[in-house]
Amino acid sequence: MLAGAWAGVNDSKKLTEKKREALAAVIKSTPGCIWSIASASPAEIDRLNILRATHLAMRRAALGVAEKAGTTKLSILVDGLAVPTLPFPSQNLVKGDARSLFIAAASILAKTARDADCLR
Repeated sequence: MLAGAWAGVNDSKKLTEKKREALAAVIKSTPGCIWSIASASPAEIDRLNILRATHLAMRRAALGVAEKAGTTKLSILVDGLAVPTLPFPSQNLVKGDARSLFIAAASILAKTARDADCLR
C-alpha cells in the first residue's frame, strides 16, 4: 500500500504543482509518517546568512519531528552537504532528493509549504 500511494514521490522540482499538492496530501496522511515544517524569518536570514538560517530551520524541523514522535532517538537524512548543528545523528546525501524516497517526500512538503506561504 505505501509503495503504491507514494509511487509518484520524486524530486519536487520534477513534479507539476498539481502532482506535488496531491502527493503532499498523501504523505501527510500516511499512518506513522511524522513530519514537521520549519522556516527562518527574513530577519534571521539577514542576521545569520542564508546557509546558517537554512541550518537553523532544519534544526527546528528536526526538533519538531522529535516532539511529535515523543523521542530523541532519531537519525536524519540531509539533502546536500552535512549540517553540523543538527541535534541528532545525520547522514548527508548529495542530490538526496533523487536518491532517497524520504528526502524526496520532504522536498515535496517543503515546496508545497513555501508555495502556500507565498500565496498569503
